[in-house]
Amino acid sequence: MSLQRSFSALMRKLFAYWLIPAGNRLSVYPDDTFLVSYPRSGNTWLRFLLGEALFEQEVTFANMEMLVPDIYRVSRAHLARLPRPRYIKSHEPYDSRYPKVIYLLRDPRDVAISYYHWLRKFRRLENEDLNAFIESFTAPITDSRVWYGGWGEHVRSWYQNRHAVPQGCLFVRYEDLLANPAETLTNILHFLGHPLTPSRVQEIVSHNTFKRMKAREQSDRQAPIFSETRQDIAFVRAGKAQQWREVFTAAQRSRFSVAFGDLMQQFGYRLDE
Repeated sequence: MSLQRSFSALMRKLFAYWLIPAGNRLSVYPDDTFLVSYPRSGNTWLRFLLGEALFEQEVTFANMEMLVPDIYRVSRAHLARLPRPRYIKSHEPYDSRYPKVIYLLRDPRDVAISYYHWLRKFRRLENEDLNAFIESFTAPITDSRVWYGGWGEHVRSWYQNRHAVPQGCLFVRYEDLLANPAETLTNILHFLGHPLTPSRVQEIVSHNTFKRMKAREQSDRQAPIFSETRQDIAFVRAGKAQQWREVFTAAQRSRFSVAFGDLMQQFGYRLDE
């Protein structure tokens, strides 16, 4: 029986190593860079931009996990096989193991709208309307479906520990990336020690517009990321800033001001009742 138990334990470990998504169980190497954000903050777009900049090839939804993998979609074995240095997507709150971090920040009002539609696309939210979701998103006790903590907790965890990240933590606002993509991407690449010429940066930006990403979503519909998702809801949506102005009621706007007002203003997000 002891031998049988040992064999079963070994098989479970092998199964976890090869097949179960790594999550926060991954092995971290000293030359890793993590692209961290709260969910639905623009991380996919940044993965497309950096993937082309760093690996000199077009990024698609089919090859994205080979270039800039998501720790919630690939196994530890997959990550271990990647060439180094690795560039890895994560939504984890502050993790002292991460040696270098790009933290992508987005207005929580737009995050909430995008997250609501994402949960519906991935069939994790069926009957709840946007107002009910906003109530849970801004509640003091985080909704159980939001695995990464509340937006405010997440942002503070990285901002308060930014100086403890050994090789640096670069905060990037999604709105700045949207307004000045070439300039913002250039700054990110300098942070990574991988500068490119202005013409090449502009070319990368032109290759990865939201229009082109939406087209790739349609052509890559068989990619694993879209398996068992709702086809009537887009993964790449508008990508706009301040979409909340077109959607929220005064009461909904007020909820965000009460829940996250101080932190929003700290990062330049205007409170508008």
